[in-house]
Amino acid sequence: MASNSKAFGERLGELILRSGLNIKRLSEKIDVAYSAVWGYVKKGSIPEAPVLYKLSKELGISMEELLTGRREGKKNTSGFDEENQYFKAPLLAGKIAAGPGRVIPENEITSYVWLYSPKLQGRKTHDFVAIEIGRGEESMIPTLFPGDIVLIDRDDPRGKMDFKNGRIYGVRTKGGECQVKRVYAKSQALIISSDNREVPPEPAWTDDLKRLIIGRVVWGWRNLQEA
Repeated sequence: MASNSKAFGERLGELILRSGLNIKRLSEKIDVAYSAVWGYVKKGSIPEAPVLYKLSKELGISMEELLTGRREGKKNTSGFDEENQYFKAPLLAGKIAAGPGRVIPENEITSYVWLYSPKLQGRKTHDFVAIEIGRGEESMIPTLFPGDIVLIDRDDPRGKMDFKNGRIYGVRTKGGECQVKRVYAKSQALIISSDNREVPPEPAWTDDLKRLIIGRVVWGWRNLQEA
């Protein structure tokens, strides 16, 4: 059986043996319960993304190779993995200069994030990118902190934009940078608002939604390195 068609548990078991560890020792190293790691190996249970990251780091392979048996490459940089029920989204930095459907050049991708697909709530065919909240970006505290990663659905705004409730969006600045902000409609104008009360709201720099809105924030990961 080819490696890319093996069950997750079988593949993980082989990697553990290859690393010279056993289930007990691996569970200690990644600080995950022995019973959970045993389930990954013996039952093929798929871990959540944070545990998947720990496993891949400890075993010295990419998350993609751990999940699928395929080495990470330039092809298939974003998409849903039918076999393993994970979605892979590119992690971008800096400018995001175009809207939904744009093919993202490899040099704009700094890494990838994975999300277990049942959490996507029917969004398997949507257009996701991930953005990291930059250092010193404190405008969304206490909702989001520097180092947090958010998942933006670039396809979500199509016919679904509702600014009455002030949802969180990826918003493009006039210079093309991405900011994560709440967007409100007030007196027929769009208001860009922060959750940090020390940062005053401001009017949107343009009323052209295709230029302003990158997509709606639908998921988030908390940076725990300094917690």
